[in-house]
Amino acid sequence: SSCLRCTTRPSPAFAPVTPSLKPTSTESSAMEANSVFIPCTPSGAFQEVQCQGAECWCVDPQGQEMKGSRTVARRPRCPSPCERARGAALEVRSNMAAGAEIHIPACSQDGDFLPLQCVGSRCFCVDAEEKMMTAGPAGGAVTCVG
Repeated sequence: SSCLRCTTRPSPAFAPVTPSLKPTSTESSAMEANSVFIPCTPSGAFQEVQCQGAECWCVDPQGQEMKGSRTVARRPRCPSPCERARGAALEVRSNMAAGAEIHIPACSQDGDFLPLQCVGSRCFCVDAEEKMMTAGPAGGAVTCVG
């Protein structure tokens, strides 16, 4: 089955049942054997949103529930790539020496990477996937287009 990768390590905490999803016969057999069904993408990755009954939550690429994402009777808003990168960078920074600089991504309210990103006084422009487009001199002005 294409979901083998994400269903080989199911855990009761992450064992959602999505009423709108119709499992294949292979998935039905797995459900009956383990009473577990974890929705997957065609490539075998975990679907970003997992549900059990009326509760839904976001999962990371390893299938672990993202703290604070659980909702009832509505689809949760899962963190965007920018928000995930920002959270990871903030965690790294919390373990760094005082005064050390690290890029903390700047995200829009919608969760997109802002075109202008800075590390200390050095700024640069990025596209929607955070690929650097233009870098400016330290302390110099940078204008991002687009």
